[in-house]
Amino acid sequence: MIPTPLELSLGEPFEDVSFNPAGTSASSAKKAWNDAASSLARDPAVALAPLRFLAADRFGIPDPWPVEAPRFLLEALAVANATAASSPSLASDIWSLATILLGTWARWRSERHPGGTSEAREILGAVARTIREHATRAHDGCDRIKRRKLANAPFAASQLGATPVLTLACVASAPLCPPELRAVALRDVARIAGLAVDNVNNGGIGGIEGVGGGGGSIGPYPGTLTRPESSAQRLVAAFVYAASAADDPAYMTQLCASVFPAWRGYRNGTAANDSPEDAVASQTSGLLLTRAVQATASTFPDAAASLAAVARAVLRGEPIDQGVGETSLNITSLNLTPHPDDCRSAASYVAAGLQLATRRGTPPPPGRGSLDAWHRVGDVSADAIRACVELASRPASNGRCFELVDNVAEAWATEGHTTPTPTEGADVEARTRDVRVANSALRRWSIATSCALALVRCQASGAIPPDVEWDALDAVLVGTNASSSAGAFALLASARARSDPGIASTRVAATMRAPLAKRAPAIAALVAERVAELYGLGGGFGVGSKKTGVGSIRAFAARARELAVAVHDAFRGFKSIAPTTWQRSLDASATHPAFQVPYLAVLGLLRGVPLLSPGGVDDVSPALAAIDALARLEFARTPDPRYVTLLRDVANALASDGLRSARLARATCGTLFPDPVAELDAVFGGGVAWSDDDALGSRTHLLLRLVPYAAPRLAEVPTGGADLGGADLLGVAEDGAEVLAARVLPCVERCLAHGRDALVRAAHVAAVAIFRSHGRSFATQRWFPSYLNRSLEMFPHRTPAEPFVAAIGTVAMHGELGSRLPCLAAAQAADRAAALDRVGDAASRDAASSLRRLVFGLLALVDHAIVPEMRAIAEAAMMSAGANGGKDAGEARAARAR
Repeated sequence: MIPTPLELSLGEPFEDVSFNPAGTSASSAKKAWNDAASSLARDPAVALAPLRFLAADRFGIPDPWPVEAPRFLLEALAVANATAASSPSLASDIWSLATILLGTWARWRSERHPGGTSEAREILGAVARTIREHATRAHDGCDRIKRRKLANAPFAASQLGATPVLTLACVASAPLCPPELRAVALRDVARIAGLAVDNVNNGGIGGIEGVGGGGGSIGPYPGTLTRPESSAQRLVAAFVYAASAADDPAYMTQLCASVFPAWRGYRNGTAANDSPEDAVASQTSGLLLTRAVQATASTFPDAAASLAAVARAVLRGEPIDQGVGETSLNITSLNLTPHPDDCRSAASYVAAGLQLATRRGTPPPPGRGSLDAWHRVGDVSADAIRACVELASRPASNGRCFELVDNVAEAWATEGHTTPTPTEGADVEARTRDVRVANSALRRWSIATSCALALVRCQASGAIPPDVEWDALDAVLVGTNASSSAGAFALLASARARSDPGIASTRVAATMRAPLAKRAPAIAALVAERVAELYGLGGGFGVGSKKTGVGSIRAFAARARELAVAVHDAFRGFKSIAPTTWQRSLDASATHPAFQVPYLAVLGLLRGVPLLSPGGVDDVSPALAAIDALARLEFARTPDPRYVTLLRDVANALASDGLRSARLARATCGTLFPDPVAELDAVFGGGVAWSDDDALGSRTHLLLRLVPYAAPRLAEVPTGGADLGGADLLGVAEDGAEVLAARVLPCVERCLAHGRDALVRAAHVAAVAIFRSHGRSFATQRWFPSYLNRSLEMFPHRTPAEPFVAAIGTVAMHGELGSRLPCLAAAQAADRAAALDRVGDAASRDAASSLRRLVFGLLALVDHAIVPEMRAIAEAAMMSAGANGGKDAGEARAARAR
């Protein structure tokens, strides 16, 4: 038996409150009881205040409660029924407050009832009977025909929410509850919970067909008992109380079959009226369920064994036994046939709670159940966790993990109730098909995220079965990646649907509030820490590992890359289709986490993954994945010391001596840079991608910053050696300069005219590195004239002087002996200086003087064979200074000084 009120420990997530709050004084409680009783018949509205006081402090009201208190509360239920027609909101408040007080009395005060045990048991039966009758009557009045005219919707909603389920569960778990009444109460818990989550017979209370609740379910938040948070807390407490009292396995299966669908995270309605808030509420309340089961399972080990068996069966896809005969849930008459997948989310949270209780909790106290049953709980819950691993990994089994995320975001963005509901013909069939597809995606999403979250809870406490730990770590990353990318995909789907910017911002913010998304960076760091620890122990890594891709460093680095690519592409898609005015109307504070969270998650994972340590000499995939992930999410970069450290590690990996570093440099330059035709020159938002796509520009910027480390290594790569692991696009016979010419040099050439100064400078610095390491290559001979023309055209306003001068000097020093490229550079620089003189302003004259100094400086660097030609060019440049009415820079400065 659970020793303390479970509701107290569910008030704040992850804060265990194991003691009762400060007791309410006896005088205050007595006054509240008297005020409520005296005003209930005269003016029910006046009774609200004392009832609220009593409900808020119900665990602190001193014992014993007044002997007339339970019968007064039953009378309050009757008054609420009588008031429903004239004031449904008032009736709803009175009914809910009285019901929750009756549940508290039944579970925690009935033993000390002043009227004696017999009277207390009589009242327990009356409470169960009254709640059952009211809930059944509310359900029967909510068919589709009456829904448009349902005036007392708030009252009916309160009678089919989590409160009556909690009260019935309190009756079933009451110490004085006789066995026959316990059986009836447990059946009633299952029946009322089943009615509340039913999405077949009931289209929702509080809405009309196709609006607000069309095809939804029961309550002010149609289709879910996990919103608001107070409802979720009562639902969790109700389930655990009822489970602790379910001494017959048949009752346990009925309970799970009816209550588990409440955690599915979507509404499954005919209008596809779903939102990310449902998924957020499902995850948040699921963590409460895990915590409640973990804290209390040892107090009812025999029932916990039945609960573990049901959770394992659900997670494995086995049918749920509905019971027969007297213990049957009678689902035929209620039309409550839950889809097996609708129960898996809750089953994963329950399995995690049982696993944590048996692995990290204390055994049952003496006299509280069999130790054999407790050991059975541990074995069965471990099997259930293994099933969670398989379910959480399933979205990635076909390589379409982010396709599921896109489908779910589309379902959230379309919001079936925002478009007219078709009534006939092919439109109805198409709408039905779309809703079916959306519900399938939402179902798979709920299962994947809940299983991943359950595994996170177990992994954080070291409770994962050792034989599946590698697979569990990978499954956690699959779920975390999907959840953390959901905000970006939600923004993209909202842009496609042309949702209102305010609604789109709210939707994205809600998506990122989900526990699995919100804590993605910490989860990634947790996984990385464990991966590094296991790698240090020498387990499951390397080419010879028996693990098929999961137990290797490259697999975890690949997960980081997958996330980065998905978010990068989603952001680019959003920017390309969303009008500028629509983008500016978004709430930046709401949309920023959609890209910041994936970036921090990637950093957290990559900081724990060795870049060049594991595998054979040919394995550069972890470092390559790290570079690509950083580049793809460069647009979302925020200040973080891990970024600097990781970038330094990448640079060291590229610049260090060794064949593997050379292969990494070749792979980086050959595969990671954007394709010149397919990406750089693609149409983007009415412009060209290389100049107008911010995400592509940020990605290119980071890659260009790595060229000075990679380019020298390309000159050292042998042209006919071993297999390069697919990194060399032009084949192993191509040299490093041709690899650079394929993607890097076209990228540099376009970025010379980019609108961002940082990217322009990075392009020039990359050019210097290429000229220094490959100055005598054919690629330099062919590409340098284009670089020179483009740089001089934009000098001095867009071309930075220092790297440009360094590039010209590098070609003169490291070029082919006798090459005329320095002469070409000097002649064009002199012509540009003369053109700048004709402009006449001070800045142009200073720039012209800088170019002439460059021409004279080249005389000391070029080969002797071209010195005469260079001398002639320098003399011509000197003679042109001050021509056409201009002054040279020195004379201009002297004039300004005077």
